Amino acid sequence: MGRLARSLNSLMLIGGVTAVAWNLLLDERAKQSIRGAADQVMNLGSHLLNIYMEPNQMANDEAAAAYNRAWVEQQWREAGY
Repeated sequence: MGRLARSLNSLMLIGGVTAVAWNLLLDERAKQSIRGAADQVMNLGSHLLNIYMEPNQMANDEAAAAYNRAWVEQQWREAGY
């Protein structure tokens, strides 16, 4: 039970410090920047999770295949072929 109590106390302390920092130390521009960064991280995380859960999805995606074809053709042109 002691470990659970210490963990809950730590979580409450971190939450309190975060709330104070969010409300007192950050202006609106900083809050918008943090929200935007969090949105980008969440989008990237969900994208990576989708790729991990569906590994063949990337290969079946026509846009990804077209991009890969164009990249390979460019590499061959740069190599002189």
